[in-house]
Amino acid sequence: MRAVDGMSLQLMPGRTLALVGESGCGKTTAGKAMLQLLRPTAGSVQLDGVELTTRSASELRPLRAKMQMVFQDPFASLNPRLRIGEIIAEGMLALGTGGMGGSTGDRDIAARVGPLLEQVGLRADMVGRYPHEFSGGQRQRIAIARALAVHPQLLICDEPTSALDVSVQAQILNLLSDLQRDLKLAYLFITHNIAVVDYLAHDVAVMYLGRVVESGSADEVLRSPRHPYTQALLAAVPRVDGAMGEAPKLAGDMPSPANPPAGCHFHPRCPLADADCRRDYPAARRFGATQFVRCIKA
Repeated sequence: MRAVDGMSLQLMPGRTLALVGESGCGKTTAGKAMLQLLRPTAGSVQLDGVELTTRSASELRPLRAKMQMVFQDPFASLNPRLRIGEIIAEGMLALGTGGMGGSTGDRDIAARVGPLLEQVGLRADMVGRYPHEFSGGQRQRIAIARALAVHPQLLICDEPTSALDVSVQAQILNLLSDLQRDLKLAYLFITHNIAVVDYLAHDVAVMYLGRVVESGSADEVLRSPRHPYTQALLAAVPRVDGAMGEAPKLAGDMPSPANPPAGCHFHPRCPLADADCRRDYPAARRFGATQFVRCIKA
């Protein structure tokens, strides 16, 4: 089974790439493979020109601080037995990072935890509390502070707002935007929420059954979608006026990646599909400055 097949992405400092698609299309697998939490069976993953896939666990350890992940469920990703200060300090101790000067002494690390909490919108005096004493939005702020503690260059955010109330989602998105501006972080933002993409992302890659079917700048992909799957995703976004988009609606369920359809993987659900779509998987076609689409009907 190819959970991720032939994906090629580029992440840049100070920019957000949104990876969009239905549940089960391979978004989280792609993110974990980039961080080497899952070892890819083929391909290349490079961070600042350094190949990661050939590194042993001990060789990867010094690089771990440069790339961190913020998980979907903020409660499940925090150790309930540790206090907040210990959770944030754990990464600094494990990876040998500490204060801005690089010191890893206990006193220097403790002095850095309070400012980290304040940086994500919490109070420094909360360091002695446990995760269950916080709301969902506060726990996600703690998870972000834990990721920032080791001075990363890249954050992979795996649906970090999907478990939160709408008003809290906006607060977390604003926080991520502010942190990116201040720290020049690169984000891979994994989501199925197109509204979030429109707010936060600079670039977009739309994923279906393990493959990227459309990619480009957020403006090109969201304003002029060319793949029928992208058009259907955008048409499904609820609107305040109650109107529905005119794009084709998705029918049926996504096929199993263990037994993908021949030709274009999307053709069983695509109203535009013909015999050519069922025979060959389409090559990428370029539209505009950055937009690439894998569809012969685009």
